[in-house]
Amino acid sequence: MYHVVSNKRLDRSACRVFFNSLVAFDVVANRRARSADVGEPMTLAFKAKFVSCADASDGEILQVSFDTVPESHDEDERSTPYVLINRNFEFPGSATIEWHDGYDYDGGAEIVSVTLRRARISIEIDRELDFDVVFRLPDRKFAKLTSFLSRMIDDRICFAD
Repeated sequence: MYHVVSNKRLDRSACRVFFNSLVAFDVVANRRARSADVGEPMTLAFKAKFVSCADASDGEILQVSFDTVPESHDEDERSTPYVLINRNFEFPGSATIEWHDGYDYDGGAEIVSVTLRRARISIEIDRELDFDVVFRLPDRKFAKLTSFLSRMIDDRICFAD
């Protein structure tokens, strides 16, 4: 279940209501119906069933993904969201982000800030779209996620309880 909402941030009660709701909202309809809040960031909120941390080139390239489907899923048939953060230390620059909103792929935005909680990540980018992703991870995998994100995003990450 996923939804694009017009509020900049979801408070706990709104998230609880949203994620416990039996009504699935159509991202495409909400994405196209944003005219009421022109200029105000929207939030792509979803539950990631799959969280992965990967590295290549002896740790010179790091990648973290939050996905609704397993990696083996055929990308040509994707209709659910994901967020992927990538950092290549072989070249100067900051981490990059790409995503699928349930309708289309996008990316290339600058990550402004990241707030990581034990079961949620909130990502603010320099576009009119933010991300709020909930997930469940065992302690060891959460420690790895924390380590990867700390290295990738350094001064733009905040750890909350």
